[in-house]
Amino acid sequence: MYEHFIKKKQEVQEEGKVRTFKRGSAPAGKPRNVILCGLEGSGRTALANETARLLDMQVAAPDAADGVSALAPFAESGGHIVIIGPGHLQDPDSAALIPRLGHVFFLMADVPFLIEAQGIPEGEQESFAAAFPELEMRFHSLGGLPLSAYRPVEENAEQVEEVLTLCG
Repeated sequence: MYEHFIKKKQEVQEEGKVRTFKRGSAPAGKPRNVILCGLEGSGRTALANETARLLDMQVAAPDAADGVSALAPFAESGGHIVIIGPGHLQDPDSAALIPRLGHVFFLMADVPFLIEAQGIPEGEQESFAAAFPELEMRFHSLGGLPLSAYRPVEENAEQVEEVLTLCG
């Protein structure tokens, strides 16, 4: 499982520089972004803040109304926790760009959890429940790794950190 970690100190020569990797480290490349997807009430903002604290990254919540232009800067830079909601999936170009921005994680929750978290009034709960399967499938189509909205934020942030360590 950890075969990609360096087991002994290695010096690697590249043109114009020498890098030393020590036991337990992995080569550092361009910092990737972490993309946190999910519906309102699933805990994306709390997880983004905790993950950013843990990984010393910046949180960004691009406006879905701005479409691709709001997401495009993250394709060129790394080091961000980017919060993605259902509005970002309405535009096919934005939805196609999201998986290329970094490591995608989908914060999963069920209808009763989200209704309670969002405080959806009783008269609107049935229409929310009817729209839920399509919204959830759109997030799944991004190919992200699932995280449970029921787990403590700290545990999910540690899982994100572990995945990033393993994936590089």
